[in-house]
Amino acid sequence: MAMNLATWAKFIAIGAFLLLGFSLGHGHWSNFTQPPAVHYDFRTLLNGFGIALISVFWVYDGWVYITWVAGEVKQPERNVPRALVLSVVIVGALVIGTHVLYLYAMPLDAMAKEPTVGEAAAQALFFPSAGRLLGMLVAVAAFGAAAACVTSGARVYYAMAKDGVFFRKLADIHPRWRTPVLSLVLQCIWSCALVLLGRYDDLFTYAMFISVIAYALAASTIFVFRRKRPDMPRSYRCPGYPWVPILYCVICGIWALNTLWERPLQSLGGIGIMFLATPAYFYWRSQKRRELS
Repeated sequence: MAMNLATWAKFIAIGAFLLLGFSLGHGHWSNFTQPPAVHYDFRTLLNGFGIALISVFWVYDGWVYITWVAGEVKQPERNVPRALVLSVVIVGALVIGTHVLYLYAMPLDAMAKEPTVGEAAAQALFFPSAGRLLGMLVAVAAFGAAAACVTSGARVYYAMAKDGVFFRKLADIHPRWRTPVLSLVLQCIWSCALVLLGRYDDLFTYAMFISVIAYALAASTIFVFRRKRPDMPRSYRCPGYPWVPILYCVICGIWALNTLWERPLQSLGGIGIMFLATPAYFYWRSQKRRELS
């Protein structure tokens, strides 16, 4: 209930911000035609674009949460693809519209100097205290995003435990609330530990670098299953197969290599965090094989 309220409040507030900003805000369409004061060569722009995508991927990363709880979704063959498509389309429209409004509010050079672009844009469009109102909107958005991440993320540990590749106790469900309470506790402890490892921008670079690689690996499994299990029933279709998943994997790979080149410390940190759990995974998998044999 609280998550639904936070989500709808966020959508309504962003919609009102866009509507009032374009209709009543003190912006200028000439900002779209002003050339930047500093010019960069194509390679520098391409590398910078790749680095900027780290934050962009972070904004869109909630799209995957529905897959984490797919086992608890009614009619998943229908509702999971619909949720994925609708969420990406709606969030994409809101994010693009908001950034167009930012550029309407201030030129690109002025935007580059602002640590909090949204607050500065609200002040330029309306009045000085409007930035604080937008800050409240960001707080509501952060609450809704955190709630979705916490509740869905714990399902990953729960599913791993049920599959026998994690601590078995994490598959326990609270008798009243029907939630994986021990998974939630472990997630809280691990999140607090990550907070101590670095700054916020370092943390989401760790997360997105590994997440995008994981998404590419997950997408590549379609080729394995099509070959090893050609007769397996498939509830989900892949339009444009095989070129769409190939293109997706190639783009993810290029982005990962660029991030590794431009942000080696954070990228290697993400790889290091991931490999910390590798010995434990192989141990639990060997234990599961012994039980099945």
